[in-house]
Amino acid sequence: MFGFFKKRENNLKKIVFLLEQVFLKANEAFLLKEVRDDVFAKIQLGFNGSFNIFFTEKAALYEKQIPKMNTTFRNIKVQDKKGSYSDLEITVIDNLVAGLKFSNSNFDFYNISLINIGSMQKINECIEDEYKIKKLTIFGFDMLNIPFCEIYEVKIKNKEYLHLREVFDGDFIGLCNNELYWLRHEENQELLIPKELHDFFRKKLFQESDDEIHKKLINLL
Repeated sequence: MFGFFKKRENNLKKIVFLLEQVFLKANEAFLLKEVRDDVFAKIQLGFNGSFNIFFTEKAALYEKQIPKMNTTFRNIKVQDKKGSYSDLEITVIDNLVAGLKFSNSNFDFYNISLINIGSMQKINECIEDEYKIKKLTIFGFDMLNIPFCEIYEVKIKNKEYLHLREVFDGDFIGLCNNELYWLRHEENQELLIPKELHDFFRKKLFQESDDEIHKKLINLL
């Protein structure tokens, strides 16, 4: 019996160490502090590479903080000591690390030797409207024609973009530092959209058809 509880405690420490390393590499100071602060009562392996997370009373101190963080970290690459690979996805709900899922269900979750966040995406599911409005207003978009619920934040190569509109095959148009970009998924490429096209996209980005948007973008290649 004592051996079972000792093993469970060791497994919890290993998963917490994994989370620490991810958030340390990603410069996520708030989440790093949280996972180091004994907020987890138990992290239990569920189905298909997913883990169920149970919290201690300490978690309430982080959950009540404003603004709320509702974020998914995707495309974290991990390798176990046997040489197997897996993608890791971490979900944060109301400031708490509430979900943990590995794409490879045969992965050795408790003996990880390598963590790579080079292609990690940070997707904020619920950005405060004030934040979005400020970014979009500064660029000059017409606030009356913007589908706010479809706009979210994505972190790619340590740059944070507002994902404005998907155009095709995972590509999207993003806003970063008051510049527009065409983010090309398969090519892993970021193309700066020239300023002479900004006026078109300010007026037409959320109204034009995919074909019309594509015609404008294809000339950048």
